[in-house]
Amino acid sequence: MSFDAQALLNATTAEANSTKLLPAPVGDYVGQVSKVDVKSGVSKSTGEVWCRLELTLESEDPKLDQIGMKKKNFRADALLELTPMGTIDTGPGKNVALGRMREAAGLNQPGQPFSLGMFQGQVFKFTVEHQPDPNDPEKIYERVKALRSPAA
Repeated sequence: MSFDAQALLNATTAEANSTKLLPAPVGDYVGQVSKVDVKSGVSKSTGEVWCRLELTLESEDPKLDQIGMKKKNFRADALLELTPMGTIDTGPGKNVALGRMREAAGLNQPGQPFSLGMFQGQVFKFTVEHQPDPNDPEKIYERVKALRSPAA
């Protein structure tokens, strides 16, 4: 099948699109990292640079049938604490969330080379929870918690 972007651009419909996200059921999932990304910016309130690691986890789980899906992407993230040189701070008490992610992937050994890109393709077990939007309790967001080794 070939795709015609111009035809899609000019296509019309009388149907309305959904405006409500269907959150995945609460529970445990297994997923593989399909994308590793780093976002950064400057805090409007403090003027300090911030940096966040984002892992996209692709999961296929029978629980997703409840929302009419076979496969779904989830996002796990961690704020990163940086050194003045712009590298990941590995000091005591620093980047604990990142350390836990690395530990779950078997990538947190002293002396073992590591880069954030090494998360690509890793498999994790994780828990999905629901969090209502503070401004609109009708909106429910999925939160990925507790990345673990798939053997856990």
